[in-house]
Amino acid sequence: MKHGGQEVVELDVEVRTAVGTRACRRLRREGRIPANLYGHRQENVFLSVPEKQFVRQFRAGHRLMHLNFGSARETGMVKEVQYDSLGDRIVHVDFTRVSLRERVHLRVPIETIGVAKGAAGGGVFELVRKDLDVEGPAEDIPEKIELHVSDMAVGDMIRIKDIEIPASCKVLHADPDDVVVAIHEPRRGGEAAVEAEAEEPTEPEIAGKKPKEEEEEGGKGKKK
Repeated sequence: MKHGGQEVVELDVEVRTAVGTRACRRLRREGRIPANLYGHRQENVFLSVPEKQFVRQFRAGHRLMHLNFGSARETGMVKEVQYDSLGDRIVHVDFTRVSLRERVHLRVPIETIGVAKGAAGGGVFELVRKDLDVEGPAEDIPEKIELHVSDMAVGDMIRIKDIEIPASCKVLHADPDDVVVAIHEPRRGGEAAVEAEAEEPTEPEIAGKKPKEEEEEGGKGKKK
């Protein structure tokens, strides 16, 4: 269902009565994700959502969902997803209740359309920002921001202030002059730089010592 810029998708969910680690593991084995729905000073509802359907909609950029369970139907916004320790599988979802006219904050991905003529002629295309934080009525915030770059030549830039978004919305946490897309002059002297780097002395390796990066890596699950 389309409401203004943001599409609200339907998701059939189930209320879960069993909570705790063991119950959640059982749900995941059954192809379902434990979830919570909260907000608007109403009671929290423990849910389980079908993993395949949710992941498909989430990866497509949908963050607003009509949650259907029993005779109830509530609109929820994906507030947080938790991944497993490998970062491959979603293991928990938090939804917050919203009304479609309520002002919310969403991270909107940026998508470029076309091939810049400056890049085709040897310039360097740079997508400086991959998304923007946008606040506005839930139904007005676009699912994605499309930028047509075909006419961009070397030296051209698109800044935040050049991007059109609904009048009811605004971009947060960014300067209007921040660059989003730029076409730079072709890089020169790359080979010389590589040769100079190769001539720099390197420190001898100490057997059995791990790089600092490896020592600092943790095994905690990621949250998004």
